Amino acid sequence: MPPEIYMIDRLPFSLDPWAVAGVSLFAWLVSLIASLLPAYKTAKLDVSQILRYG
Repeated sequence: MPPEIYMIDRLPFSLDPWAVAGVSLFAWLVSLIASLLPAYKTAKLDVSQILRYG
């Protein structure tokens, strides 16, 4: 980053491994729940009724 444009020469940040792990776990759980709920509802449907009535 050119300091004459941004008035800073670096961008300060910290990378916490526990925060990365927490966000990753949360995203994994949300995607798991979002995929299991429709699968559970679909598994309870009667196939012959769906084919008959569309």
